[in-house]
Amino acid sequence: MDGKSNNDGLSEYWTQTFQLKTLDRLPDDSVLYDPLIDGINDVTNQLKNLCEKSVSDRSGFPVSALLETKDGYIPGVNIEFEQWNLGLCAERVAIARAISVGFNEFKGIHIYAPKSEFISPCGACRQVLYEFMPEQVAQLHHDDDSKSRHFVSHLLPNGFTTNSLKK
Repeated sequence: MDGKSNNDGLSEYWTQTFQLKTLDRLPDDSVLYDPLIDGINDVTNQLKNLCEKSVSDRSGFPVSALLETKDGYIPGVNIEFEQWNLGLCAERVAIARAISVGFNEFKGIHIYAPKSEFISPCGACRQVLYEFMPEQVAQLHHDDDSKSRHFVSHLLPNGFTTNSLKK
């Protein structure tokens, strides 16, 4: 049996079993994945709400980020695993989501961690931010509702990007 007929049989099974409707093609106005959040009036409140989606059961340390584009904000939250080195930081999640759907120009990033007196990106996030938005601003939202603004390039003094390496 070839792969095509196997897939056809499976497709028919699911369609019949669950009485699914099928389409020959997607409608022209279909959106399969759109990470943008637009119309945010209160960035801090949105960051606080995003923290509820954080996967941080082991540390109890949720972090959220909103990457600002010309079209709106792309959210990210930290995602922890039992193996700490496999975890994902909120900043890198937001950037990965943006790049995966074609965004490559960023206006800035907002970062929030409610259980930290002063939040600041980790070293890996500083490098990724520096690669994609060295001259933009990272606005850090601290647990006491204060904020601090930093140029990404200032967070990684003497930093370099892959584009600056000799080939």
